[in-house]
This record gives sequence, C-alpha cells and structure tokens, in this order.
Amino acid sequence: MGLFDFFFKKPVVINDELFGQLRFVDTRDKAMNFFEGYTFFKPSNGNIEIHVEGNLPGPDEEQKQFYLDLQEDYDKYIPQIQTAIETEFRHWEKDFTIKHFRQEFTPVFLEIPRFNQERSIWSISFDTTNGKGHEIVVYFHDGKIDEVVIDG
Repeated sequence: MGLFDFFFKKPVVINDELFGQLRFVDTRDKAMNFFEGYTFFKPSNGNIEIHVEGNLPGPDEEQKQFYLDLQEDYDKYIPQIQTAIETEFRHWEKDFTIKHFRQEFTPVFLEIPRFNQERSIWSISFDTTNGKGHEIVVYFHDGKIDEVVIDG
C-alpha cells in the first residue's frame, strides 16, 4: 500500500437488502462506527438520509426491525412530535401552531442507534415547508421525546 492509498483508500460500501447502498464510516473508536446513505421512507413517499450506528458486516436485525416498525407506526408518533415542536417554537413565536403536520414538515434524516446500549437514543430530523428554513431534530428515548432542537 502506497502513501496515496493510505490517505485516499476507497470507502467500504455495502448493499443492504433493506436500506440499499450504505457507506461504512470507520472511526478509531469501534463504538462510534456507522453506516450512512439514503433509503426510501414510506411515510414521506421519498428518500431519507440515514445514519445507522454499527460495524461490519452491516446493520443488525434489531435496527432493521426498528426501521420497518417506524414506517408502520409513524402516524402514532406525529401527535407527540407536533406537540413538542409547537412547545419549542413558542419560545420564539407565541402563537405558533402546526395546522397540517405532514404538509408542513418533511422528514429528511433518521439516526438509528445500537440498541444494545444502556441509553439508546434515536432521532428524526425535519425540514419545514413554511418558508422559514428551519431544521428540527427530535430525539427519542424509550419511545418518548427526550429533546427537540430547532436550527434556523
């Protein structure tokens, strides 16, 4: 292996049967390794960027089942996501109200953790379609919202 190969080695790309093509990001700390890519997200009828924590050979069955369940149960999460976003937005806009969640918020990023940890937190990020350019990240722990972060 030459110096060029050392610094510019080709990324490892896997083809997962559920997620499709994923690039493996290998860090010095194996606990921080992850896969990234884009995959079809049924609730939005479009692609979503994903980040799946893990090591080779690829995402585990629990992570895959989580993704399948999230797609099926997505509508069940909307009321608590909507309430949490409205509460957070009202720090800046007193009368902020979401009228049509699916029309006003587009899921753009999903982070799936390793579920064998003491505290496994997953997150989903949304872009707003209201023209204000906000990106919202909603963090979940044990099926409940842990934190909402609004950027922009």
